[in-house]
Amino acid sequence: MSQLFIGNEIEDGELELHKGCHVNMKNIKNPILIFASEGDDITPPYEAMSWIAAVYKTTEELKEAGQRIIYMIDPKIGHLGIFVSAEVARHEHNAILGNIDRLDGLKPGLYEMKIEDTLREEESIEPVHEVRFEELVIEDIAHHYNHKSFERVRQVSEFNDKFYSEWGSPFVQIISNPLAARAMRWLHPMRTTRYMWSQWLNPAMWGIAAIAPYVREHRLQTASEGFLPMMESKTSKLITDGLNKLNDAIDEVAEETFHQLYSRHGDKSSLN
Repeated sequence: MSQLFIGNEIEDGELELHKGCHVNMKNIKNPILIFASEGDDITPPYEAMSWIAAVYKTTEELKEAGQRIIYMIDPKIGHLGIFVSAEVARHEHNAILGNIDRLDGLKPGLYEMKIEDTLREEESIEPVHEVRFEELVIEDIAHHYNHKSFERVRQVSEFNDKFYSEWGSPFVQIISNPLAARAMRWLHPMRTTRYMWSQWLNPAMWGIAAIAPYVREHRLQTASEGFLPMMESKTSKLITDGLNKLNDAIDEVAEETFHQLYSRHGDKSSLN
């Protein structure tokens, strides 16, 4: 994994699984489908597809290799949502599985897979996925960045990896045991945030647990209009806008920090 993420040797065909066995992306002959999302801050679309231009310098080179690369981009889903979101499973995953045979029938080249939903004549609740493939050229998706900056990142990453292997890893191995694993599992924030509201551990929730059945039986329909719904909507929008602005500010600080640490004067380039 260090060769893949630190040195990115897989792009250059230098990833060595074992002595004499190298991985070269050009040796893959089956169609390659790339699924990325604009809402993914960890692996945004330009990073998920940057290897294409690194492996195949031109569209003609891609076609001469007989390869078919197809990509599709979700407009908003997050990094993990690509794999676990029910909405994505119903939409993109179904469309991919329903058209997997069509990928082999495409001519060599680069394509964007686009999905259009249409309702059946009987007004079925589930839409029909109409899929089309738009042919593009590699120059359309090529992302240029400063390689010198990332070469410095590689050097720092290799130093950190070596330091951890020699000093951190032995310590982690010493404290790793079934008891520690069980403690970490039960102290995970996803669990502890639920313990806080459990009547089994929080006496303050005993009263809530006692009146919950009555509230459930005598639930009242809230008004769709009025002062409180309006305030709820406005407050929700303010929180959403605030979080979006905070996220943008964090991204800007992270990018500027990267440039300050790894880019020298005269070779600064945008990461976007």
